[in-house]
Amino acid sequence: MNPRMTYLNFHTHRLSHTQDETPVINLSTACPIDSDFKEWYTTGIHPWSAADITDIEKALHEIRQQASVPQCVAIGEIGLDYCKPVPKDIQKQIFASQIQLAEQLNLPIIIHCVKAWNDLLDIHKRLSVNVPCIVHGFRGKPELASQLIKKKFYLSFGVRHNPESLKICPVNRLFLETDEDEYPIAALYQTAAVLHALSTEEMKAQCWRNFQAIKTGKPEKGI
Repeated sequence: MNPRMTYLNFHTHRLSHTQDETPVINLSTACPIDSDFKEWYTTGIHPWSAADITDIEKALHEIRQQASVPQCVAIGEIGLDYCKPVPKDIQKQIFASQIQLAEQLNLPIIIHCVKAWNDLLDIHKRLSVNVPCIVHGFRGKPELASQLIKKKFYLSFGVRHNPESLKICPVNRLFLETDEDEYPIAALYQTAAVLHALSTEEMKAQCWRNFQAIKTGKPEKGI
């Protein structure tokens, strides 16, 4: 299958996420147990699970092993969620440790962030992060979107996005995703294409170029 003819679903928790007859390539957060698994996936410790980690070195070793598979294209989703009853210090420690691992492996980072933007940006600055960082499921206002874009973040938009934020996000800094929703990814591409005065085919092609950019660490010129 030619990727350019398909929709890239940048973030989903569904290993078998089909959209009727629409050809979709998924970037799944579920680590496969089948050695013949062919789709791309990501691996990492979600902030909701940070308090469950009793041996961080062992956990990082397991992530490193999972990331050694060619189908693993990013560390994530990782990050901070201050709406959950997980101690902030633990979340920050686990997050920072995984960022450092991603830097060692030269893999992009997919970020989950809720009510923790200042700490996220502080950690990003303190660790001088060089690998591409993508905020998944971005729902923030245009002001926050602009701040993140200026700091070279990519933004991935789902069904419950802020239309103005999606509109102001440069096309070479965005992705589209369904996360846990059953909403058709094709419809989300149509929405984004209209907001950016593009055809759906042009939006698909752009998202694939963005994906290639984060995989190679070579963003498009003009970013």
